[in-house]
Amino acid sequence: MPVVTGAASVVSLAVPEGPDEWPGCVAFLFRLRDAIGELAELLASRVAVPEGSDCGG
Repeated sequence: MPVVTGAASVVSLAVPEGPDEWPGCVAFLFRLRDAIGELAELLASRVAVPEGSDCGG
């Protein structure tokens, strides 16, 4: 089972049980790949501007 870990996150993926489940798994992984960049950008922007900060100084 592939596992990706970070400081505060863990993602694990189970291999589908049978070949009939593979197309759905492939589709999910492509959607995940396409969305992960947006999620990373969102989180990076929140780190750059902490919640509750006063942008006006």
